[in-house]
Amino acid sequence: MRHAIQLWSVSLLFAAGVYAQYSNKDVTPAVAKPAAQPAQTQPQTQPAEQPQVVEAPPQTDPSPDAFRPITVGDAAPTLTGAKWIQGEPITKFEEGTIYVVDFWATWCGPCIAFIPELNAIHNDYQSKNVRVIGMSIWENARNSDAGVDFVKRVTDFAKSRRDMNYTIAYGGDDGVISQRWMNAAGRVSIPTVFLIDGKGRVAWFGHPRMGLKDKLDELLAGKLDGATAQAESQAREDLRRRAFKLATPLQKAIESKKWDEAIGYLDEIIELDSQMFAPSAVAKMRLLVTGKQDMQAASEFAFNSLEGAFKDDHRTLANMALVMLTQGDAATRNVEAADKLASRAFELAPEQPRVMLAMAEARWAGGRQDEARAIITKAVGAATTDDRAEIAAAAERMK
Repeated sequence: MRHAIQLWSVSLLFAAGVYAQYSNKDVTPAVAKPAAQPAQTQPQTQPAEQPQVVEAPPQTDPSPDAFRPITVGDAAPTLTGAKWIQGEPITKFEEGTIYVVDFWATWCGPCIAFIPELNAIHNDYQSKNVRVIGMSIWENARNSDAGVDFVKRVTDFAKSRRDMNYTIAYGGDDGVISQRWMNAAGRVSIPTVFLIDGKGRVAWFGHPRMGLKDKLDELLAGKLDGATAQAESQAREDLRRRAFKLATPLQKAIESKKWDEAIGYLDEIIELDSQMFAPSAVAKMRLLVTGKQDMQAASEFAFNSLEGAFKDDHRTLANMALVMLTQGDAATRNVEAADKLASRAFELAPEQPRVMLAMAEARWAGGRQDEARAIITKAVGAATTDDRAEIAAAAERMK
């Protein structure tokens, strides 16, 4: 049970979507000296086949100091000092090009979960002169990482994925990039995405799941109301801070096996914003199934989710179905409820590997083995790095 508690504790941070910088380093904004103007380079639409680390030439910040508070409408900070791992180094923001700058880390669950959607933006919007940049920061945030080669970690991570074809860079061990962008914008958690318009100005920033694609479409159409969008983003960031404050009492409740109390905290998080904190619903299902071991309550929660806030969220529905089908006491599973969750997720996103996994598990549990095998075989071919092992294991079991 101790191992399960640790998993729940980690899933709390995933559920809240509030990964923050857990570094002992001083993150007080630093003042850097202005650097020389670089030569321009032509952006490359596809990354190099074998990632190579390239440090971009220095460039001059729009203000004399590298650090300055930034908000919507301000000139974007530079990316000076980044180590470019995949794709051509970006020495300046080219006029007429829109940039999606994603701040992430290899250890950040929500960051990794959003990679396929960023990759889809990369693939779908190249023809519209949009460039996606994945800027890894805070790789050194964990005390256990002393002596780790973070450039190698990010490089290996990028090479391991088939769905990360956009430009990748590492922000460096000194934290200057994160100070220049994240600290300057008042952001304390990742993932955070900045949209940079065709004039090199900050058009929007916030959590990528808070309407990034809609904001990008509005920006391309010249209809993005930056002030309104940013007010909305700030309001959501305040919600994230409130959710993060619930992390400690939730973890303590889990460690004390006070399941009702823990579920109550998760309900509070979900109530803040069901879209933003949708993974908390999966955490709640896990507590109901494996902690409290109350399948009736789990089933009621499943049916309520199908009719309520998560009815159009294929990711949450699929993950809830997988919890019901693969965790807890097999003798008490409600296959019907899990099948309804998986079927709705499959209706929404039939090509998503994890949705296919949930559907296959539901069909298998319901005695429809031939259907399960057909679906899981397709899932194996579509699997990404994140779920490849789990899907492969299910396929082997269903042979």
